[in-house]
Amino acid sequence: MPDQKPSRIRFRAFLIGIPPESKFPYTVSQEFGAYMAIFCVAIWGLKGHLKEVWRIATGPSKSAEDAGEPMRYRTAIIGFGLSSMVLLFFAKYAGMKPEVAVAFFAIYLTLVVMITRIRAEFGFPVHDMHDTGPDQTLTRLLGTVPLDRPTEGAFAMFWWLTRVFRSNPMPHQMEAMKIAGHEGAAQRSMLRAVMVAGMIAVPVCFLVYLNGFYHYGAATANFNGWATGFGREAFGRLEKWILSPVEADFGEKSATVFGFGFALLLAMLRRQFAGFPLHPLAYAVAPSWGVMNLWLPIMIGSWCKAGVLRGSGLRGYRKATMLFFGLMLGEFAVGCSWTLYGLAKGISTYDFWP
Repeated sequence: MPDQKPSRIRFRAFLIGIPPESKFPYTVSQEFGAYMAIFCVAIWGLKGHLKEVWRIATGPSKSAEDAGEPMRYRTAIIGFGLSSMVLLFFAKYAGMKPEVAVAFFAIYLTLVVMITRIRAEFGFPVHDMHDTGPDQTLTRLLGTVPLDRPTEGAFAMFWWLTRVFRSNPMPHQMEAMKIAGHEGAAQRSMLRAVMVAGMIAVPVCFLVYLNGFYHYGAATANFNGWATGFGREAFGRLEKWILSPVEADFGEKSATVFGFGFALLLAMLRRQFAGFPLHPLAYAVAPSWGVMNLWLPIMIGSWCKAGVLRGSGLRGYRKATMLFFGLMLGEFAVGCSWTLYGLAKGISTYDFWP
């Protein structure tokens, strides 16, 4: 018997007045709008600190006010400016319109900052952000008609960077600074170690992947489908954009505005009322692939945390933390052991994620 699920969905949509082809409730656009609102709230809250950073960066070069930071403010600002110019010039010569390139990297950097904030404040274990990258967002909100083909081709070439954000380095760099402690010297040493590791890891990974793909055959059964699947995704989308251009979707724009406003409302309520239970970041991450896979462990962990806090207070919570750290360490140890066993034996073993 054929699967009736798609027809049931269309019938239910018809009953509540939604056209069958509708993408309602536009969860990805709501998610993107929420991230933009939380970013604006964060920047507004940091405006005093950012003014102070600018004052120190443009002041005397011998100033000791930022001596305890991992990097001098002036060095950080100059580095950010130069690297942004390099990215924009690279995107332009890759075919992207200059104004689109500015919007592309502005959205990208905003999302990266939000990912880091999620890790620091919300503690969410995975930040995938599927379909919220700058290329997906721009084509969703503007359509593909206003974009020329070189710009769409550049979008395809940046697919490795924008497809998902779970491997983005910024949250890990933030955690590295936290591990180093609050001493400026230790953080500077950690920063140098991170930079050296990056300069070594990038070429080594290119060599390892290319050697493995050419030696064993990327499109053979020696690898899973993702060895070539990411390329099919990138250029399959490009083919669709070129052959079937679309106009901007009013529903996507409206959902983005709604997500922005609703997240802004939640942030205001949390600031106004102590203990307000609804967090704007939870609203933003709710539609994600990570929540789809982890909603049950998150719920169980939340119940355990609430039970420990209510039953034994903060002291009991601090003691119980080590127990749960041990559970996580045990899972990683078992998963890593199976992976090492599979590598040693040359066989496929259990996959611990997702």
